[in-house]
Amino acid sequence: MNLLHQVETAPRLQPRRVLLYGERGVGLSTFAAQLAQPIVVACDDSLAHLECPRFPAAKRLGGVLRALAELHNEPHGYRTVVLDPLDSLELLI
Repeated sequence: MNLLHQVETAPRLQPRRVLLYGERGVGLSTFAAQLAQPIVVACDDSLAHLECPRFPAAKRLGGVLRALAELHNEPHGYRTVVLDPLDSLELLI
């Protein structure tokens, strides 16, 4: 089948994937914590000052992956997943 028969015109309803990146201390975590029903997958303990749902700070990449798997596999009411901070996630990877 050629590609012309596979052309789509209707929009796909999919979750948005957004990357916000900036220097520490400019308020990106605070902004993310105010999104729709957020949960933070914390990659270090720098978010302790925020009042929002969060997993315990991951010490290894496995902790991040376990949190993401649980969000994927278990029913919950969260609508926004925040991986923060990205530079700490990079170190875990």
